[in-house]
Amino acid sequence: MKELDFTQFIEIVGSSCKNNYLKLDKAMMISFYATWCPACQDVLNIIDQIEPQYESDILQFKVDTDVDVILSSFFGVTSLPTMVFFANDQKPETMIGRVTEETLHSLIQETIKKHSG
Repeated sequence: MKELDFTQFIEIVGSSCKNNYLKLDKAMMISFYATWCPACQDVLNIIDQIEPQYESDILQFKVDTDVDVILSSFFGVTSLPTMVFFANDQKPETMIGRVTEETLHSLIQETIKKHSG
């Protein structure tokens, strides 16, 4: 999964952000984490394992909240880990806390379905 900072986020979304909703070619997931957070490391390990299954359907990024305070603040991240899921023209979905592999699969599949549908 690629690291993402605020500048890169703006480059990706460009002018596609309208009324706080995004219009992107693919669904997108951003995982906010910190290196000192054990639950974050657990979630990132799960994401690393399942990422190849979804790489053609969803953009996957991670943000170290200690490094990119601007992007973390932009999304109102106050607890870790936090994952934000984007599907076209829909309010982003947020999941906070440790999740199981099954839950993560479900969240990603649901986001891809919403994006396509």
